[in-house]
Amino acid sequence: MYRLFICGFAQRKINPKIGSGIPGDFLPPASLGFDDDLMTKAVYFNDGERSALIVVADFVEMYRSEALPIRKYLSEQTA
Repeated sequence: MYRLFICGFAQRKINPKIGSGIPGDFLPPASLGFDDDLMTKAVYFNDGERSALIVVADFVEMYRSEALPIRKYLSEQTA
């Protein structure tokens, strides 16, 4: 018996605004620009019984307090 397998891909630019802070330094230096676009990418798989979502992003850090609501939202949307 055959089952439908769904797979989707997405990407989006997440470039910071020029002048925003740069993480990872003791002083809050401002961004003057960037050489390459910063991206977030995702792939989603669903076989009708199970689903999986993998998200990767180009950034240095993300606080747990920021990540938890995102994880909750994505879980609700893909459940």
